[in-house]
Amino acid sequence: MQSPTSPDAYPIITTAQTAEYNADVWTLKDVVTHYHNKEGITVLESTAPDGKLNLRVNFSQVMTPPLREDQLAFPN
Repeated sequence: MQSPTSPDAYPIITTAQTAEYNADVWTLKDVVTHYHNKEGITVLESTAPDGKLNLRVNFSQVMTPPLREDQLAFPN
């Protein structure tokens, strides 16, 4: 998701069928970019066979230690 650059702009959301992350660059395949209006309705979609996003991800914040069985929502 790309944050708005001005108060009257709305987020741009990019999705992809697959993505690979290497050295702060996401390589995307089968890309769809969604543009929204102020009501949150998609007003334009653009597609591309591939794309790149330069985006550093701090995986230490995304990864969490495994849960114990008693912490699971549906224990066995």
